[in-house]
Amino acid sequence: MPETELSQAILTTEQVAARLGVKASRVRQLVGQGRLTPLATGLRAHLFSPEAVEAFEQADKPRRGRPHNH
Repeated sequence: MPETELSQAILTTEQVAARLGVKASRVRQLVGQGRLTPLATGLRAHLFSPEAVEAFEQADKPRRGRPHNH
C-alpha cells in the first residue's frame, strides 16, 4: 500500500475522538480499559485502524444509568 493510502487508513487519537463524538481523553480511557485497540502506541499518541474503530462502534455498549425493572 502506498504511503499516502496507509496514512489515510491510520487514525490518530484526535480523529477517533471526533468520529466517536468524545474527547481524546475518553479514547485514551477506552484504550486503557481494553475496549479499543490501537495499532501502535507512540510516546504521546495512539494510532488506530478504521476497522478497530468500526468494531468498537458495533460492539455492545454497556447501558448507562439505573436498570429498569419491568
